[in-house]
Amino acid sequence: MKQADCLRMALAELPQGTMEIVGRPAAEPGVLFTGTFQGETDGRGRMEVYPVFPGVEASFNTVLGTYAAFRHEAARSTLEINHCRLGRVGWDLRDGMSVYLGEGDLSLHSADCCADSVMHFPAEMYAGLMICVDLTHLAESPPPILAEADFQAERLAEKFCGGGTFALPAGPELEEIFRPLYRQPEMRRLPYLRLTPRSYCCIWRGWSPAGGS
Repeated sequence: MKQADCLRMALAELPQGTMEIVGRPAAEPGVLFTGTFQGETDGRGRMEVYPVFPGVEASFNTVLGTYAAFRHEAARSTLEINHCRLGRVGWDLRDGMSVYLGEGDLSLHSADCCADSVMHFPAEMYAGLMICVDLTHLAESPPPILAEADFQAERLAEKFCGGGTFALPAGPELEEIFRPLYRQPEMRRLPYLRLTPRSYCCIWRGWSPAGGS
């Protein structure tokens, strides 16, 4: 079965115009997506949010429609990472900024860049992973797996939270990190997400953005 058909089946029960936000597990709604986060679409969409660590959340996002609009707190100290798995997206951010992602591409920016933003989907479908990292929280109290990987929250803030948006094109390194994540059944996603941060740290340490895209 094609990935697009799988998306249609997964979202078929949602009413048209619904952007559903679901906590996984249901008893743990997470911390970054509560309160001010809102999403809307002209089609059907779902965000499955996992509390990876205190200060880190991951959301598997699927949309069938031409656009999705998002509004949330403009937290400059929160780094937002988006990986495009399926489809294409043109993302209108604040102050006229924009980013375009094809399948396998990755974008990074602070949450204030996308606090009131719109994603456009030329293929009328999208699937991807969004990771939100509260760098202030992690600077004060990093989980052991990140501390062992020499995670430096302050350096990430300097690199990626200066007000611009940055992109990494699809490639073997990103494929190696993200492909296994998408293959995990729901019950295994959270444990797998908690084992992945070392890979991110290796990429971040070796990549210096030359400028916004």
